[in-house]
Amino acid sequence: MNSPTLFETFRDRFPGTPTADQEAAMHALVRYLLEPAEESLFILKGYAGTGKTTLMRTLASILR
Repeated sequence: MNSPTLFETFRDRFPGTPTADQEAAMHALVRYLLEPAEESLFILKGYAGTGKTTLMRTLASILR
């Protein structure tokens, strides 16, 4: 799967309309997954209620 396709699937399956910050996180996650770097780590952080769990649940459902 290429980057635009994965991003579109991510956005389409996301419940509701993602905020600008959530879309930025989606882009970052897609880049991290499709352009792996040696010894890299992705850290998703933010305040409670900003959608971190929703982002990861959506991504997990796509990757199943």
